[in-house]
Amino acid sequence: MFSWDDVRFLVALCETGSFAGAAARLRVEHSTVRRRIAALEATLGIAVVAKHGGRYVATPAGRDVLTHGERMAASAEAIRREGAVDGAGARGLVRITTVSSLASTVMPRALAACRRRHPNMQWVVTTENRLLSLTNREVDLAIRLIATDKGGLASERLGAIAHGVYAAPSYVAARGLDPASPDLSGHDLLAYDDWFIEQYSDFGWLERHCPNAEIVFRCDCFYTLLAMAEAGMGLVVLPRFIANRVPALVSIDVGAALSQDVWLAFHRDLAESPRLLPAMAHIRDAFVRNAPFLAGETALAA
Repeated sequence: MFSWDDVRFLVALCETGSFAGAAARLRVEHSTVRRRIAALEATLGIAVVAKHGGRYVATPAGRDVLTHGERMAASAEAIRREGAVDGAGARGLVRITTVSSLASTVMPRALAACRRRHPNMQWVVTTENRLLSLTNREVDLAIRLIATDKGGLASERLGAIAHGVYAAPSYVAARGLDPASPDLSGHDLLAYDDWFIEQYSDFGWLERHCPNAEIVFRCDCFYTLLAMAEAGMGLVVLPRFIANRVPALVSIDVGAALSQDVWLAFHRDLAESPRLLPAMAHIRDAFVRNAPFLAGETALAA
């Protein structure tokens, strides 16, 4: 007998690309996923998945089934999420993803202010540079450095983060570098990983403007790169609101204004949700009040 619940396993398998990934997402055993996919194929009389390029994808015959399954999953999730909103006011759990530098500075102000006004709110904040999926409903809100408007999502600009080039005094002295008028050729560079630079081009500025340079270290974490710069390993691009608070770093004037916009991304169908509206309002307010901080000009606003 056909079961729509089996289609849920097909959606998870195609989205994660592996039986192990689908099992982890659905919190079941690996063998359960295989059994449910086999049952679906036996009932429909078609092969719904095939392995291609190291991952499982829907077959041509399975794509229609997958499309219906994705629609069902989205509808069920929307009903579940809206059901979590109590008509008496803002309450419930809000899941947010953002980068660690914002999670430890602006976001505590926003969430604490929201909690004072709405004591029945709770939060889960995931600090990821890579993008957790809004479309797959892994999170409710995302504070990102890129905008997105695909898959029923919307983005609004919160502000901008100013960046600069920095090095340790020991590195500056060893290289005879003039911070006010630097020669950028032949330096050691501390770089972000390739994925990060593809998403956020400003973080690849040094690689594009320092001839004959050598990348001696790569990482996707601001704070790790800052520590490496403090140790004298090379030049690095950092948010000014982080680096300006570190006495052991020297700002290098490269004659370019580097900045990255910050965006709040959310589901269009939840834009007026009583559960999310207070969080979104306090996040906007915190970013407006801390615009000078994010520009590296002042301390964090209370």
